Amino acid sequence: MLKRIPILLYILLGITLVISLLFYFGGEIDPTDERPEPVYTDILLYWIYIILSFCIIVTALFTIRKFLIRLKNSPRKAIRFILIPVTLAIVMTIAWSLGDGTPLQILRYEGKENIYFWLKVTDMFLYTIYFLLGMGIVSVIYYNVKKALQK
Repeated sequence: MLKRIPILLYILLGITLVISLLFYFGGEIDPTDERPEPVYTDILLYWIYIILSFCIIVTALFTIRKFLIRLKNSPRKAIRFILIPVTLAIVMTIAWSLGDGTPLQILRYEGKENIYFWLKVTDMFLYTIYFLLGMGIVSVIYYNVKKALQK
């Protein structure tokens, strides 16, 4: 199984490289436009959706597997382990409530995503990223200070 992972990794990397080259060097739909759009934008976005979905599914499966193993061996550690996704869900709920759903005034935009729901989702993800980034920085500082004081 482990020998197949590098092969899969190289295949995914190759596909990503080809799609990226098509995106950057594949031409534009209307080169005379004020803001030209690459021809292969849709393919790149669909590939990103596929890779992101794959990562989310694999992460969820391994998390569930690890939780079940911990539940079998040590129920107390399993409960502590489940606090991480629960906390993330709480943070995302708070971030959703902080988001602004007011439609944006965008020149020449004719898409259907400038609505309340997608604007709230975008803000939720941004606020969650900010929170996680802040917690990461605080954690690094805390553990480095703690390590320095223990010496």
